Amino acid sequence: METLIITILLSVLQGFFEFIPISSSGQIALVGNLLSFEYLNNLTFYAVVHFGSLVAVIWWTRGLLIKIINSKYVYIKDTPALPTGIKLVCLIVIATIPLFFLLPIRSIVETTLTNTDFIASMLILNGFILLLIHCKCKKIKTDKMFGKTNALVTGISQTLAILPGISRMSTTTVSTLLMGFDKKTAIQFSLLLSIPTLFGAGVIAVVDSVIFNEIDIIILITAFTASLFSSLVSIWVLEKSLNKIGMNVFAILSFTIALLALFFV
Repeated sequence: METLIITILLSVLQGFFEFIPISSSGQIALVGNLLSFEYLNNLTFYAVVHFGSLVAVIWWTRGLLIKIINSKYVYIKDTPALPTGIKLVCLIVIATIPLFFLLPIRSIVETTLTNTDFIASMLILNGFILLLIHCKCKKIKTDKMFGKTNALVTGISQTLAILPGISRMSTTTVSTLLMGFDKKTAIQFSLLLSIPTLFGAGVIAVVDSVIFNEIDIIILITAFTASLFSSLVSIWVLEKSLNKIGMNVFAILSFTIALLALFFV
């Protein structure tokens, strides 16, 4: 029963923090270490919670995905900077390519999951990344399309999120905003980019996992379900909050979690 409760807690944390600008991997590592979660280093667990978030983002963006497939749409509603159809798919592919260069160092990064001080320092860095948006940025490019260079820059920024404590949503959203695009464009592209990213993370975890049979099926179903529903809540919070509270609140929260980790974990 204790393991099941911890599974629900960690899966909810992963799902909720996956789509807001605070690291989900950092939360799982910190809380998992604190509670001595027996499946913390189990790759199957990570695969299941990532697939839960993947299903959530596909469901949330289903209308947008249909528009992308349907070539008669020239622009996506409320995001005129983004193309649709094959052009947008190409931009997502371009933004995903930098992740492949991280595969050789993945095992090294995984060793930091038990290093509380490192995770806390990355959470602090994540907070400063969020505060970057308050620097002087270029004027919003309402008359310019989101292009290949923009996609590549966003993809490169996403690679920072391999470090536990750095949020993928914070790096991709902030980099897009700093290039002068509006919040709607930044959020939509970041959500679409999360689809191949989450799928790849889940597949890699499944391929690497050699202990699938050691996890109770109830644990896996619980983890998937909790991650799915908390991810949906997370996306809703992301879309509703950025226009109202900006990045400041998330930066402060990131700093706060880092300090709590340093002093209590």
